[in-house]
Amino acid sequence: MIAKLLNSILDNATFAIIIGGLLAGWFGFKQYRAQKIRENIEKRYFGEGLEDLISYLHFLRSSVEDNYDNCFRIIKYYRDFGNIRFLEWFDKTQKSINNRILSAKIPNSFFIVASKIKNEHFDKMCLAIFAEIADINDYYISDIITGLVQTAREPRDAKLSKEKIIETAVSEGKKRHERLYNELGLYDIIETLEEILFELRKKDVSSYKKLDNDFKSIEVGNLLKALQKYKVE
Repeated sequence: MIAKLLNSILDNATFAIIIGGLLAGWFGFKQYRAQKIRENIEKRYFGEGLEDLISYLHFLRSSVEDNYDNCFRIIKYYRDFGNIRFLEWFDKTQKSINNRILSAKIPNSFFIVASKIKNEHFDKMCLAIFAEIADINDYYISDIITGLVQTAREPRDAKLSKEKIIETAVSEGKKRHERLYNELGLYDIIETLEEILFELRKKDVSSYKKLDNDFKSIEVGNLLKALQKYKVE
């Protein structure tokens, strides 16, 4: 009788150890899986998504500002110097003109972010900005700068006076620069994405379902709604 009782206790203790081990393993696996999901969300939707898109838009903004400043510097020297002196200055200082940034590819991070934001107006804004930056950089370099150099080399072929050429270059250059910010909202879309990233960081996204819900939150919705003032087709 005592032997049976001891065996029963041992069996129960063994059973408890086994169950305890199984439960510990299950909870450990669950914790590991949750951590991997967090890491995947962090890598893809934050690192490769929002953060990369923000960085790329900053890079494009910088490329436009750099080309804009350089373009107007060249206009200034074209205005202040005679043709020969201008060409001498240009040949010495603008050796890398053909290597300046022109295009604005659509980054993979845009598609990652767009798949979660699911906002048609946001998509159109981004695509319009990518296209406009490619055009504006090309205009500064290929149209204005190349045009000024060609006119300085062959002044007799110019259809406009020097004063009119400068006036047109300045007017058109500023118009494209202002359109990028005032009509297409480059600054605002960067700030909006930074604020969305901040809101999502506060929410401690721990699952894909929560990620989807957080992208649909009132806070994110209001931030995107503010971009509606920019009319894009």
